[in-house]
Amino acid sequence: MPGAAARLRGLLARGGAMWRDMALATLASAGGQGIMLLATPLLARSYGPVPFGHWSIVVAVAGVIATIAALRFDQALGGAPDGEVKRLAMLALVLPLAVVPLLALVLEGAILFGYAKTFDRAIVPMVAVVAVPQGLVTVLVAIAIRLGKFRALAMMRFAQPLVFVAAALLVVRHLETAMAIGWCFATLAGLLYLLPLGDRSDDGAAAADTRSLVRRYWQFPAIATPLSFLDVLALALPVLFIAGSYGPGIAGAYGQLQRLLGGPLSIVAAAAGQVYVRHAGVALRAGEDDRRIMRHILLAMLALSLATLTAVILFGAPLLALVLGPKWQIGRDFLIAATISFLPKAIGGPISGFFPLTRRVTTFAGWQFCYFLSTLSILALATRYLPPGGALLVLACGDTLLYSALVLLAWTAARHRVASAG
Repeated sequence: MPGAAARLRGLLARGGAMWRDMALATLASAGGQGIMLLATPLLARSYGPVPFGHWSIVVAVAGVIATIAALRFDQALGGAPDGEVKRLAMLALVLPLAVVPLLALVLEGAILFGYAKTFDRAIVPMVAVVAVPQGLVTVLVAIAIRLGKFRALAMMRFAQPLVFVAAALLVVRHLETAMAIGWCFATLAGLLYLLPLGDRSDDGAAAADTRSLVRRYWQFPAIATPLSFLDVLALALPVLFIAGSYGPGIAGAYGQLQRLLGGPLSIVAAAAGQVYVRHAGVALRAGEDDRRIMRHILLAMLALSLATLTAVILFGAPLLALVLGPKWQIGRDFLIAATISFLPKAIGGPISGFFPLTRRVTTFAGWQFCYFLSTLSILALATRYLPPGGALLVLACGDTLLYSALVLLAWTAARHRVASAG
């Protein structure tokens, strides 16, 4: 009985820590998103739909490159032993400085040889300038999560939008340049706060040299990186297809809805995913069942998504017209369709952290490949024959099926792991 009571107290304490960390991560991200929301009326009236459309293309492409800039060694930090954390972190921080320029050259070549006709060569330098600090922040966020330093995560979340908005309204008249400045400040904030802490996370006694470390975690650059590329490219495809099929004005409208509606959902989902990685990692290293954590995350995101959709149906159109001003003409049907398209990822996305934590990279890679093929096929056909809202609804149906499969895979794997351990 005393042992059972101690285990119960441990579970309750861990549950309280999980919700505390999730609240801190969510509030920090929500604060950063709140800065964007408060500035949206000024930005929308200052720039209009077409500049936002061009900006959305740069943001989408830079986001794809930044995600794989560290060759996914950032994902390895969550499940790495304490003795390998520092070496992995340093490797992941160096890689974006070399990988981003290389990928920018590949993009330039694709444009020159006609394989990327949607893009203008003029965007390539700006894509690289944005992607380097964004890739570094991706790694710094992973370090903060691994160390449980959610205050550092909050600093980065606040710094990027705050500096972006200030630069876009007061310093430069170019959204892409302002975005690059914001990511640079976020990188500086993370480096100043985390690197001293990183020194204490690893005494070097158990760390292997870099080559053996790369061999130990070969799945991340060899398997997770190409499949993550397809995954984030799939997330960028709606903006790219909408821009190519319906013009930069519609792409700007969709991008604005991504920030106003999809942005808050994705931020909460990202915070939920970060908290899941932190607390599920602790549970997995202790040999415990993480399905309780998984269930809490899923129910919380489902409730939030349904509340968001209800609010958009009831109040979305008039509030959107009030916020954006007369330059922006976004129909109610397109608004609802776009909102529905954001929901599947918000609900199921946080659970994707289960796969790198448990070294099931191949399973997750297979799902990512299927997701990319589904998104590419649906958008290629739907944008050809349907209006923008109809294309987004069809895309939402495909996403619902794929993210349901992702959750089922994670839940089944967790159940089998517990059964084998028992």
